[in-house]
Amino acid sequence: MAITASRADELRKQIASLAEGEAALAERRQQLAVEEQKLARWKAENVRRKHNYLPFLINLLKVLAEKQQLVPLIDAAKERQKQRAAAGGGAK
Repeated sequence: MAITASRADELRKQIASLAEGEAALAERRQQLAVEEQKLARWKAENVRRKHNYLPFLINLLKVLAEKQQLVPLIDAAKERQKQRAAAGGGAK
């Protein structure tokens, strides 16, 4: 796999080489903004994907159990699942 410059770096070089007022300059700036937004979304997605949610979920279940809300939630979910199975003929 070859190592190449990022698309954003290439756009920055193109912007630097263009003269102010050229039609292509506005287009390159717009492309750069889109590229930077895309990289920001990727970064946020990677953080979410790598985070360990297990301690949060365990704590949530413990708190719900302490407040006597866990069993009713489970029963309600089971009832909804039965209704979906009856309405959908058992298909997911």
